[in-house]
Amino acid sequence: MGNQERSAVRHPVELTLQDVRCFAGEQHARVRPITQLVGENGTGKTTFLGCYRALHGVLSGAGQPFNEEPFAMGTFRDIARSRRGHLDLSKEIQAGVHVKYTVCT
Repeated sequence: MGNQERSAVRHPVELTLQDVRCFAGEQHARVRPITQLVGENGTGKTTFLGCYRALHGVLSGAGQPFNEEPFAMGTFRDIARSRRGHLDLSKEIQAGVHVKYTVCT
């Protein structure tokens, strides 16, 4: 058979956001090879894509800031969701991704 190299391929399968812009509390979204985002303006499509891109950058080792075009989301004050109105901003936001590894030969 000879020497075959194996590599692990990462496949994001779920994105989790907590108190990020319009996502109140902890929200989960499945991610597939083709994922369609549909919704009215202001419902979180761009926020979802920006967080996904930032997390993908972290997984790939490239790093990816939240505030970079085309998904610039502003400062922490803009990104963090207020829990009790504008005076009591969340102290933290959370974004995570569940990843499935596949070994390719």
